Amino acid sequence: MGESKAPFSLLECVDDATWDSLVASSREANPFLMSSFVKSIGKSKSRRILLEGDKVALGTIIFQATQYGEDSANEFSLYQGVFFPGIHDSNYQDDNERLRLLGALINSLDELGNPTVLSFHPTIKDIRGLDWFYYQNSECKLNATQKIQYTGQIRTDDFLDFSDYARSIRKVRLDEHKKSHQLGLKIVRGSDRIDHFMELYQLTFNRQSISISDSTLSQVEDVIRGSNSLGSLDIAYSDSGTPLSSVFILSDLNTDIYLFGATDPQYRKDFGSTRLILDAIERSFEGERRIFDLCGMNSPKRGAYKASFNARVVPYFEIELVSKNC
Repeated sequence: MGESKAPFSLLECVDDATWDSLVASSREANPFLMSSFVKSIGKSKSRRILLEGDKVALGTIIFQATQYGEDSANEFSLYQGVFFPGIHDSNYQDDNERLRLLGALINSLDELGNPTVLSFHPTIKDIRGLDWFYYQNSECKLNATQKIQYTGQIRTDDFLDFSDYARSIRKVRLDEHKKSHQLGLKIVRGSDRIDHFMELYQLTFNRQSISISDSTLSQVEDVIRGSNSLGSLDIAYSDSGTPLSSVFILSDLNTDIYLFGATDPQYRKDFGSTRLILDAIERSFEGERRIFDLCGMNSPKRGAYKASFNARVVPYFEIELVSKNC
């Protein structure tokens, strides 16, 4: 918590209802910003609002950067760098206002001098306010580095309905979906069997010979348990009751996010994962959500798999502010 030069002040937001209402009024609204998710990763005290006078100009969640890399809590959360309540896309003046306010936020963060990581929502395509601030302020406390990351999104309004969308994906995914029905998989939506998911999650990494720490496993479990009001834990079972695959989908009014997925390697050819993902996408169409976000397409294999569902590549910015003496 701290203050910048008048007329701006950067303050902690402690009220869930106030925060969530501000988020919902912004173009950048997404499930990662909602209070229940923020609490699930232990970051409820990191919510900040930038006031211009007594008016809320923007909101942000502060993740600390260290010499060893990003705050570990940021591993499973994106799009929390900034949101602008009440500012949309009427004309160029809205763009200019976002740039002005972003510059004010960077000024406030630089005055505090704490290394920080900001992950921006894909709708934020212009971060020149950051560049302009550091160009004009050579005596700043922090250095800024920018990175472009990639996610994959399906925009439901690009299609007439789910059937129209399904015709656009790779045929192999449709074949897998059909076979999963033929095998008689039992699908449980909104399951409370987090233990089944965690078993599948560990098996997924074991198959890839990837060691996963106890702290990461605890963090995943905390996110699912703490974000239950925003998410749906869906599990595919065999006809004998064996858990085969599971996904955890985060949602708000406009967006569904495929956050976690897991499959028992010995049942990969039962195609539970494909079934669960396509079922979740179909619910996006039914619920009139605008975006289904497959949450990350940076690696080749992951990108190819998610692209097979006709997820289109969408870039987004990440900024790291690091002390000059680091």
